[in-house]
Amino acid sequence: MNGAVCLVGPSISSGRFHAINTENSRASRGLRQRAALTWPPHGDSFQGAARNRYGSPTAYVAGLPFRRPSGEHAHWGISSIGRASGWQPEGQGFKSPILHFFVGSRFYAMKPSVDLAPLSAPSRGELAWMDGDFLSRESLFLPVGDAGFVLGATVTEQMRTFHGRLFLPDAHRERLQESLATVGIQPGRPLDEVFTAAAQIAVHNQAVGPVEGDLGLVIFVTPGDQPSQHGGQGSRPRTVIHSFPLAFRLWAEAYTAGVSLRSVSVRQVPDACWPVQTKVRSRLHYFLADREAHAIEPGARAVVCHLDGRVSETSTANIAIVRDGTILTPPPADALVGVSLVWTKTLAVALGLSWQAQSLSEADLANADEILLTSTPNCILPATRFNGRPVGSGHPGPTYQSLLAAWTARVGLDIVAQAQSQAESQGVRCPLPAATHPG
Repeated sequence: MNGAVCLVGPSISSGRFHAINTENSRASRGLRQRAALTWPPHGDSFQGAARNRYGSPTAYVAGLPFRRPSGEHAHWGISSIGRASGWQPEGQGFKSPILHFFVGSRFYAMKPSVDLAPLSAPSRGELAWMDGDFLSRESLFLPVGDAGFVLGATVTEQMRTFHGRLFLPDAHRERLQESLATVGIQPGRPLDEVFTAAAQIAVHNQAVGPVEGDLGLVIFVTPGDQPSQHGGQGSRPRTVIHSFPLAFRLWAEAYTAGVSLRSVSVRQVPDACWPVQTKVRSRLHYFLADREAHAIEPGARAVVCHLDGRVSETSTANIAIVRDGTILTPPPADALVGVSLVWTKTLAVALGLSWQAQSLSEADLANADEILLTSTPNCILPATRFNGRPVGSGHPGPTYQSLLAAWTARVGLDIVAQAQSQAESQGVRCPLPAATHPG
């Protein structure tokens, strides 16, 4: 266990971070020294610090292993999400930043002026989180008899990072809370704790992950064990967080080539089953719809409509059309209100574009000047073909180009360049295939 201690943290403001150091690795020698580290002593980082490849501060403190503090301190290191100055467009950030680091195989967190506390993660690799505990991503598992598997009863949110930080977490938190209330699942941990853990996992996994580029991060909640498969006994609900590298190669070319859409016979789940505003993992209809679209035209994505013909969405994206200079999108009664759709509306209004919510038909899509698709992983894409015919000019249109530029400006990152660069590192670029994993 001898060697340097690696500390990785989010945007760190000035403050004192206390560490406990020893002079050698033998536990019998005990504690030799209590050192107070100041961040930053020279305006940016303390001595020996370096920036990792994502721009996050990474500090290396020469010394030997830390001793685990005694007492019940397993989770004090969780800070709360709050309003603070930060890169996020709406000013979201950490109230009190936490440094994460490893000593040997144990994961620790440091908080200003608070003694060290270990978090329950046994690996230097990527982390996941379940019901209040950090653990290695590889050791994350759920029983096959969980109702999330047995019944598909899972409430979920998917986020992505920009510059290694979660994008629009407050909006995703609000939607998750509403979906949980609708389904009637009470998670075992407060959502403030869940989303703080999500932010920590994003920072950590971005730094230690095998590839560069931003991450997708999923939070899901299940009702727990299905009694019929657990001897008649249920369990408390399970809340899980995990992340993964964004699969840029699936959509990199779509920013310039566009997506092809197809009408299908599969219909949206009626509100009599569950409200369309509830984001859940019961998605067999999406799978069947995309399979049908792909059978007609390989790589095409299905447009899912209601029984009365109202356009709802695709399996992974909200739909909007441009007609005579106005952006039209299905109202909340017709489609899940996507976080990326709402953000795109904010950008459109700032650009002086007209935006209206109204029910759409497939005929409206066929006669649109442009079709826009918004979703968490890829932000905004153009649909350039519908049922085998060009949409408008058959090329990405001016409204799409303006909104894409606005996205890039507001997140401080060239979205297309990132996707194309990462797609090349992930393998051969390919058009967006029919997807079965909504964001």
